Amino acid sequence: MAELYQFVVVDCPPGLTDATLACIAQSTQVAIVMTAELPAVRNTVRYIEHLAKLGYDTPTIFRVVLNRHSKKGPLTDDAIEKALKRPISIKVPNSYNEVIQAINSGVPITSDHKSDFATAIKGWAQQLTGGKTAEKPKNDSPARGSVLGLFGK
Repeated sequence: MAELYQFVVVDCPPGLTDATLACIAQSTQVAIVMTAELPAVRNTVRYIEHLAKLGYDTPTIFRVVLNRHSKKGPLTDDAIEKALKRPISIKVPNSYNEVIQAINSGVPITSDHKSDFATAIKGWAQQLTGGKTAEKPKNDSPARGSVLGLFGK
């Protein structure tokens, strides 16, 4: 896929299976997506430690994404960062109603949508791409820059 697309995003299931480790080995960036719950923090620490033992300990490769973030959550951002020994790169707000409405209606939340969720996803896309914008396909080939295509731009 990397031969066809400028950006490839792979959504792996939880756990470090052989397939997941193969994806990580081919990646220039890896996002570990977690929630602000003690079991999720514990699992994320274990993933980071295990990946470090395999030689994947570069903070520029691994980024922690805090999903369903709430400023009033039971665990503070500082406590999570202290446990992980690394910063949270992206905080995706807990926008359950907005997201479930988009899923149920089939209308995506685009990058020009004025919401905290859309802003966070757009920021994540910019971080993933280094600020590069998607290119328009020159013919019938697949669109390059497909990461941004997921977010409506």
